[in-house]
Amino acid sequence: MKKLNVLVVGDDKVTNNLILAILKSDGHDAMCAVDGLEALEILNDKEFDLIISDGRMPKLDGYGLVLKIRLGNRLQNIGFVLYTATYLSQHDEKRAMTSGVNRYIRKSGSIKEISNAIRHFASNGTL
Repeated sequence: MKKLNVLVVGDDKVTNNLILAILKSDGHDAMCAVDGLEALEILNDKEFDLIISDGRMPKLDGYGLVLKIRLGNRLQNIGFVLYTATYLSQHDEKRAMTSGVNRYIRKSGSIKEISNAIRHFASNGTL
């Protein structure tokens, strides 16, 4: 399994810390950003294999973040997981996938889905 460098983006510290714990227990490197704007600043200076982003955040949400990332040539191939508790309809999921999200996960599900997505990406390079 490949060691990943992961950016966790969200304004909920509890969720961020839980995802960081999963990542670090599997031997991956990770850091957090509180919203999409901070994530874009971090992405200017550092390279990541994977982004796990909340859907709804202040300043720039997960949908806006993935659109900005996919428009730039440098970050087009980075893995992107949208992990959301607010955008839960089939329309929201379709919108996420057409925006460039590789994996859409509802927070109402188990945190194990995030863990499985991370392990699958580290092993196969796909989500």
